[in-house]
Amino acid sequence: MINKLKLLILFTIYLAPFAKLRAQIVQDVTGRPLIPNKYAEVKGDIYFNENWSKGYVKSAGGKKNDGYLLKYDEVEDVPVYLLKEEVYTFVDGITEFGLLDSQGMPAVFRCGFRPGSKTTGKSYFQVIYDGDIKFLKKNIKNIIEDREYNAATITKKITTSPLYFLIDSSQNIIQVKREAKSIINVLTKKEELSSYIKENKLDLKKDLDLIKFLTFYSSIVKE
Repeated sequence: MINKLKLLILFTIYLAPFAKLRAQIVQDVTGRPLIPNKYAEVKGDIYFNENWSKGYVKSAGGKKNDGYLLKYDEVEDVPVYLLKEEVYTFVDGITEFGLLDSQGMPAVFRCGFRPGSKTTGKSYFQVIYDGDIKFLKKNIKNIIEDREYNAATITKKITTSPLYFLIDSSQNIIQVKREAKSIINVLTKKEELSSYIKENKLDLKKDLDLIKFLTFYSSIVKE
């Protein structure tokens, strides 16, 4: 059984990339300014995080750069950073970045997974569980034009479709729903998993419960 101490250790490892963020911005990664007021007339949440968040980025060569003030543009699917009141996008390839979400919780994003019907190898996914198997979240955001009944003007607004994926030990990416039945259906040892959820009263829509569940699964498939 996975006790509270093991879960705490696991969550501490998950937070590790954020532990050494420095106060200054380290500009080892090339950037270019974005067009000002790009989304001025668009209604809705363009970004993953509401406020600028101190975070880190990793380049394709594996080098980590700390201390950026980051946001994640989920429409363009790119991280951006703030420097001297100007917004920049990264020119160099970024394979991973980490920042804080709107509730102040750490979130890690990574690309390089196998492409799917709505994603490419360059698409960023939020890594909710990172072990022998992985659990990913992807917000698909689009800008649509909407005209209300009898209205003369057209409004641009954001639509959001959250998608969830499980990556197995063979690196196959499988789309699932964020519910126990859908997730268990693509795993082995289904009876044990169902019993574990019931006994521990887990809600897999909650990240910590999902992490606990997948940690348990990883432990029993190794037995």
